[in-house]
Amino acid sequence: MDYYKLAEEELQVVDTLYEAGQYRHAIYHSCMCIEYLLKSKLVQISPTSEFLDGHDIINIFKAVNAKYKSNKDLRPVVGFCRKYFNESRYPASGTGVYTKEFAEEFIQYVRAIKNYIDNECASTVEGLANRFKRN
Repeated sequence: MDYYKLAEEELQVVDTLYEAGQYRHAIYHSCMCIEYLLKSKLVQISPTSEFLDGHDIINIFKAVNAKYKSNKDLRPVVGFCRKYFNESRYPASGTGVYTKEFAEEFIQYVRAIKNYIDNECASTVEGLANRFKRN
């Protein structure tokens, strides 16, 4: 599975939903995008990882970060994603928190994780070839 491509598709969805004013949905898809970005690196590190089959973003991040230390503390970003992945799908406390500003914050989280994956996680030649090969 090409998680990086899935992440790119999710980012397009995020942008579309954000522009349409669907902020709660943009936040949910931002969380999915972050998960796919992290999984795109995890699959290279550990192709049989049990975390590839679920949504345990905390442990996905820990596995990736154990191999590739981030220059920034991204744990709060991952923690917010963990919380709002489910909250944005099933907003028990209402939808008032899902503002334009909050969605913008999540889009910045996506960019921070994408920057980490793209620039801080050293790839092997094989990993780069797989990422950029044309299907």
